[in-house]
Amino acid sequence: MNIFSNFPKRIDYKGSFLLLIVYLIIISFILSGCFPVGSSQTGANNNSSNSSGSITLKFILVTPSNLTILVNGTQQYAATAVYSDNSTVNVTNSAVWASSDTTRVVINTAGLARGLTTGSTTISASYAGITG
Repeated sequence: MNIFSNFPKRIDYKGSFLLLIVYLIIISFILSGCFPVGSSQTGANNNSSNSSGSITLKFILVTPSNLTILVNGTQQYAATAVYSDNSTVNVTNSAVWASSDTTRVVINTAGLARGLTTGSTTISASYAGITG
């Protein structure tokens, strides 16, 4: 007597596997900061939590700072969101990058800057209404 004769010959795991993949994608988005918890949408520097005690975005840290880029040279910048609970999230690819003088340095959407001419400029990143 075969005790496995009443079991299906093939088990289909596609539905549960797909659900697991969707779950993992959602968790990775949350952990990567694509859905920041309680981020502020206005102000240059938000140093306090709101009245409900939720976590708020305090400032954006741009690194490296005080750097020299050679003409035709490149430099990768990073933007880090710092929250009221002192947690940090890398927002380099979500930030809006800017150069104060695009005749000297240009910066792309991923934070990669390229030197065009000599002189000074300021690189900044904006995220959720905060500029750093």
